[in-house]
Amino acid sequence: METRTSGAHIRLELTRTIADVHVRGLKNAHKWAAEQLCGLAPTTNEETGDVDEEASKREKETITFPVPIGDVPYRGGETSDDATETRCTTTTNEGRDDPTYILAKSYFDLGEYRRCAHLLATSSPVSAHGKPLKTFLELYALFLAGETTRRDVANERAKGPTGAAGDREEGQKGNGTDLEDMGGDDFERNEGTSTSGPRVRGELVGRMANNPELDVVQSGLDEYEKHNNSTCAFICYLQALVFRERGRMDAAKVKFAESTRLYPTFWNAWQALVDLCDEDDVANLRLPRDHWCYQWFIAEFNLESQKNLDAMNQFVVVASTFPRSASILTKCAIAQYNLREFDEAEEMFERVIHVDPHRIEGIDAYSNILYVKEDFAKLAHLAHRISNTNKYTPETCCVIGNYYSLKQQHEKAVTYFRRALRLNRDYLSAWTLLGHEYTEMKNPKAAIEAYRCAVDINPKDYRAWYGLGQMYELISMHVYAVYYYQTAAKLRPNDSRMWCAIGACYESDGLRQPMGAIRVYQRAVECGDNEGIALGRLAKLHEKQKNWKAAAHYHLRNLERLKRETGSYAETQDSIDGLLFLANIIKS
Repeated sequence: METRTSGAHIRLELTRTIADVHVRGLKNAHKWAAEQLCGLAPTTNEETGDVDEEASKREKETITFPVPIGDVPYRGGETSDDATETRCTTTTNEGRDDPTYILAKSYFDLGEYRRCAHLLATSSPVSAHGKPLKTFLELYALFLAGETTRRDVANERAKGPTGAAGDREEGQKGNGTDLEDMGGDDFERNEGTSTSGPRVRGELVGRMANNPELDVVQSGLDEYEKHNNSTCAFICYLQALVFRERGRMDAAKVKFAESTRLYPTFWNAWQALVDLCDEDDVANLRLPRDHWCYQWFIAEFNLESQKNLDAMNQFVVVASTFPRSASILTKCAIAQYNLREFDEAEEMFERVIHVDPHRIEGIDAYSNILYVKEDFAKLAHLAHRISNTNKYTPETCCVIGNYYSLKQQHEKAVTYFRRALRLNRDYLSAWTLLGHEYTEMKNPKAAIEAYRCAVDINPKDYRAWYGLGQMYELISMHVYAVYYYQTAAKLRPNDSRMWCAIGACYESDGLRQPMGAIRVYQRAVECGDNEGIALGRLAKLHEKQKNWKAAAHYHLRNLERLKRETGSYAETQDSIDGLLFLANIIKS
């Protein structure tokens, strides 16, 4: 007998989901469900127990995953007391074979959203009883038409594109061989604006343009609810989108959660909750916690919340059901990257590319790793490959932007990051990378605006908060810098860099708070002090406070660290100062 978590049941759920989201034009949900269907373990012949030949062939491509670390924080068996019974999908045709609907869907697929909505509106009233499929496509087409208008208005206000994808770590940049033409001439002919003149304020205003169709869509939703008693997961999802665009985040979360209860395999609703929710929301919302999709949600949520070890553990659990899913391996690689385990992350990304050589999603993070490791050859090869796959995606623009940044060609990098934002003005990583690039160009005002756009899109982006702290520290506004660094530290409490940055601000002439600096440097030491900064600063601060015993303690620890890392007491200023101080202490 099949259980709700058996491979056969999951396969059936995903197959139905693919049909239901495809007919509604929900492309991301369609792609996700199809990827996971292909990622399932191969089926077996129930009579012989043999694996199907085609499945066996695909099994050779099975992806291996890292061993779980510690306990997995998934509470899959939990259900809320008032949880409602989930409904997967209707088996009725819902009017999807109606010639009018087929024609309207063809307009939708071609991006003719207003034409699609007009055809459906004139063929039957939006309040027609029992026609949620037509209602959804009509109103969703209007919503997307409004988003297209919003994007066009944003680009017009900005007077040109801006942005980039993927956050990269800080690293030294060098010179390398020129990258051949990436097909960017099509952009160059149309832009006609200087690449060096930042228009970030205009871009910020442009990004915040409103969807002009929200009122019409809301009116249609109200009319539908007035004449229909049944609840539809997709109508709930569309209502949640409207709430989110209007800034009613709490109402949006409730509606997204309702959509997941009504249709647990509808990934768009889960993804929206990942972006909007914090831990309290996840604990309090009514979610289908006994469904296997909840495991995916928890893994994605942990990754978004920078709980990278927990995310990897959870994805390993999910991978037992979906052993051939390249998307799971990509997520694990991103988690390794967030943990700054660059070698392991690079290896995992190479496995992803081996299995799915034309994959674009998540590959911008791989380019960030190559940037940090200053691997010019691999980064150039990656840029060529992804450009040949599709040069008109934000991820592609960011990979190319990273390449030019690594070559110290910052104006060209900014150009490609702007192009990424023209393609998707809400692409979080693009804003953050643009801020990094303006930082390299010594343009703090433009960098600040870019970082602010990033945190406006996603307040969980610690890199943007950290970048804001760096910029305000650069212009000697240390109180503001401390605030932004502290926000970054809340998101990454185990990252010693955050605490060292706060300590440097406390030491500055603007604040002069040595005791506060000592406390945060001690926290950095507790977090591992990976950069080797905190021990030396603690020793110096205790010297200034005439706390000789503590100063000797930290000097000795710092010398031990240097010897452990280099094999000897390297001739650095820290080691010289430490040896002199200890010699004077012993002498006295």
